Amino acid sequence: SLIKDGRIHPSRIEELYAKVCEDIKSKIREYGENALFELGINRMDPELVELVGKLHFRTSYGQNALRHSIEVGYLAGMLASEITNIDGSSDVFSLGLITYSNEWKEYFGVNKKIIDEYTVYSTNVAKEMAKTISNFAKSDWGIGITGQLGKKDLKNNSDELNTVYFAIYNSKENKCFDYMIHPGGKNKLEKKQDVIKNIKERFYEICK
Repeated sequence: SLIKDGRIHPSRIEELYAKVCEDIKSKIREYGENALFELGINRMDPELVELVGKLHFRTSYGQNALRHSIEVGYLAGMLASEITNIDGSSDVFSLGLITYSNEWKEYFGVNKKIIDEYTVYSTNVAKEMAKTISNFAKSDWGIGITGQLGKKDLKNNSDELNTVYFAIYNSKENKCFDYMIHPGGKNKLEKKQDVIKNIKERFYEICK
């Protein structure tokens, strides 16, 4: 359109550039707000909403980063709700973390050497995650979950699709219990529900 109407000059280019930037920012906010609505999150700092929205434009080897983050959020939320739906849970539940990338796992204390040696999808890394969250939150118990339910993650070399690894760590006794399961279900939601069911059953067994 700039060529057709003959308005190719700096001021017009700057005007259109500013408009396109504002349109993109608006779209980013929209993606962020939609994601929060889908996860049932009512309030968040506007800058964080924008960061969430930007994930829509990122992919990890063919997988949309925002979509994947929402799915991980569902699983973490389901696990947290199993605890927080119990009266008095605020006295014992202190913290939950969603670490989508290896970098953030390492940031909170997961040993990079273990990720490199066993891959992020392993009982070894699940144990490290359980210990890390327990140490970080200064809690008696920690739970770590990792695995693949959907597309293969080419960034992390593993052929274990539909496989979830989780670990439960007791800091008082310095004991870690690790498990590998193949979740059952017709879709991702049912498989995630099966993961939560398995974690609850194993946790109850340990606490008996």
